[in-house]
Formats: sequence, structure tokens, C-alpha cells
Amino acid sequence: MDESTNEIDLTELLGALLKRIKFIILITLVLGALAFGYAKFVLPLKYTSSISMYVKNTDGTSKDQVALGDINASKSLVSTYIVILQNDAVIDQIGEKIIEEYGADELEDYLTINYDKDDKPYVVTSSLRNCISMSAEQDTEVMLITVTTKSAALSVSICNAMEEIGPKEIKRVTQAGSVETIGAAKLPTGPSGPNVRRYTLIGLILGFIISAAIVIIGKLLDTTIRTGDDIKTRFDYPILGEIPDIEAKETKGGYYK
Repeated sequence: MDESTNEIDLTELLGALLKRIKFIILITLVLGALAFGYAKFVLPLKYTSSISMYVKNTDGTSKDQVALGDINASKSLVSTYIVILQNDAVIDQIGEKIIEEYGADELEDYLTINYDKDDKPYVVTSSLRNCISMSAEQDTEVMLITVTTKSAALSVSICNAMEEIGPKEIKRVTQAGSVETIGAAKLPTGPSGPNVRRYTLIGLILGFIISAAIVIIGKLLDTTIRTGDDIKTRFDYPILGEIPDIEAKETKGGYYK
């Protein structure tokens, strides 16, 4: 005995979506508004400051003209220097410097502070490292260091600490080459985040996906028999006749149960 299988009719699903379009639009707008409000009024503002460092393959003592090979070597050194500057030894020194500048109590609002066995405060390394990003600027020998925190002044201070500590650590570790800072870190004139537009867009997309999924699942789980064709499709039984529900409203039609 052959068993009939029900196929998903994409046309019916599309029709179901169109019938519930008001519901889909409503849910989409609601989640978009919630995402907007969350990003605008709940998430803390973030401020970004940055410095650029020029990586040199030489130690800076030679007065000879820089060769093309030195420039290419400098480009390859950028990734190595980034690894060095992201090391715990460098990050911990930066943490010690900003604790001296701000004090542990003030920094607790922006970074994670712990205390050692002697009750001396220190910045948790991962907390500070997460605020710092480094990259080669446009595939050149210039290294861009960006700091983002909830305090504009603190972002500048971390940049300044990196400017002071970074070159010394690079020189100590590599015993060759050098870096020169290009300009000083500037105080941000406005917040760099959160990205309200991005959060709102994500909310709208999620709202559409969730509402459409509700409609589609509801359609797939609906076992109501409405027409003789439904009986043919689901049970493969012959239809001898149909009795319409003459009392049903014209907008909804008659149902067979």
C-alpha cells in the first residue's frame, strides 16, 4: 500500500505571508524600535583614540638612504611588532601606568580591577587588551593602534602609555629595528559607538525573520480541512460531493472539519 506524502506548496506559503503582512510589519517595526532604544539609551557610549607608529627595519642610527628592501622588511615586521605589543608583559605595564594616573577606584568604572595578595590593585590583562586593537594601515609599514573605552580621556591615556612603553619593549625584545610615533593621540570630540543604525537594522531583520517564521510554522501546522482539494492532497480519497456552509461569512468561506 502506497503512502501519500504532503509537499510544501511555496505558493501557499507566500500567500500565507501576504495575508499576514500586517502582522509581519508590526513585529518587524517593534523589534527594530526595541533595538534602537537599547542601543540609544541602554548601551554605554564608547570613545576611540588612536596613534600611528612607523616601523623601521634599521635602528635609526644609519644616515644612509632607506632602501626598498628595508621598506619591504618593515612591512613584514609590523605583524611581529603587533604580537609583541599584545603580549601580557606590555599590557601589564600599561595597566600599571594608568592605575598610577587614575587610581583603582576611578578605573573600576571602565576596566576590571583585581587585587594581589598584598592588596595592591592591578588591571586585569584581558580587560585592557580587549580595548586595544592593532593593524597595519593600508598594507604599509605604518602600524595603527586604536583604543576604545567608555572614557574619552582614558582612551587617550592608554594610547600615550602605549606610545611610551611600546617602542622600548620592541627594542628590548628584537634588539634591532625601531618605531617612531606619527603624531600624538587626540581627545575624541564625540562617541564612536554604539552603532545605533547597525543595531536598528539587526532588530528589523530579526523581526522580519521571527514574524515570517511564526506565520510559516503556523501554516505548516494547520490541519484544518477547508476544501475538497485539501482532502485529496492529504488523504488521497475520492470526493463524491461537497456541502457548503451557507451560514459562513463570505470573507472566510465554509470550513470542513
